[in-house]
Amino acid sequence: MENSKIDINKLKLLKQIIENMDSVHHPKILEMLKTNNIHISNNRNGCFINMNNFTETILNQLNDFIDYIKIQEKNLGVVENAKKAITDEYFNNKKKDNKEMGANLN
Repeated sequence: MENSKIDINKLKLLKQIIENMDSVHHPKILEMLKTNNIHISNNRNGCFINMNNFTETILNQLNDFIDYIKIQEKNLGVVENAKKAITDEYFNNKKKDNKEMGANLN
């Protein structure tokens, strides 16, 4: 296990990123920390972790997971935008459909 000290700024940035993530991702992060034998304290205010015990390996695992989440959210956004465009084009143009129907009746 690596004992080198992690830059405090990296830890602060990681903390900020994790806190701002959607809470559905937090259990996976906790699972990763438990797998790496990081002590987690729980109380009614949430989970608390001493990040001073993080190794470079743990930091890399967490950053890889965060990168994965960002890619998945970006891909999901693209799919959702395409879905919305299709819905708008084919299902939400009632005025256009009504005008075309009126033109066909004449």
